[in-house]
Amino acid sequence: MTDDLRQRIAESVGSAKAADIVMTIVQPELIRLRKDMQLWCDAAASAEKLRQHQAADADRYEQQLRHERDEAVNALDRVRSLHQHNEDAGYCDLCSKHGDITWPCATIAALDRAKEV
Repeated sequence: MTDDLRQRIAESVGSAKAADIVMTIVQPELIRLRKDMQLWCDAAASAEKLRQHQAADADRYEQQLRHERDEAVNALDRVRSLHQHNEDAGYCDLCSKHGDITWPCATIAALDRAKEV
């Protein structure tokens, strides 16, 4: 690269000696720019690794939240199945054993209020 650059400078200024002078000025800057470019490339690679890691973490967290949501929905379904409305009696069979003869029973009423929120 530097030999090619030196040659192009020599051709444009018409002198190999002038090209050598220009190269003594340009060469340190080229070295600095190459180092800076490498730093930016390394930073970009590190940022990409971090992005991939965070994306994987986000995916795992989303899966965990979906699992927890499904478990909560299943638990609510189990609770609702225990607290069935006895159409003939007009109250919850399970809660009526504890003196609650209303419908909806306190448990179903609480679940329904939570569903509204």
